Amino acid sequence: MIKNTEMRASAKERFQRKRSKLEEEYYKTRTYLAQAETALLSAAKGSDVNEEKLQYKKEIEKYKNLAVHYEKRLKDVEMIKQIAGDSARK
Repeated sequence: MIKNTEMRASAKERFQRKRSKLEEEYYKTRTYLAQAETALLSAAKGSDVNEEKLQYKKEIEKYKNLAVHYEKRLKDVEMIKQIAGDSARK
């Protein structure tokens, strides 16, 4: 019984670290996305350099895709947490 409790605590700790790391990466990606969108807006006001705008648009698309990826992983982690909690109660 003690071994199960220790294993469960260890797994819970690893799980929490993984979740924290995912959240950190997600928020970092959202910050980069906001910066890229701001840069695009300022570039749009300033000049007609299409290459620069295209570069910002590609960057925005990249960060949007990353943000969606992290959101999906966080949802998956939440579902795993819920399933693990349900099975621990049984």
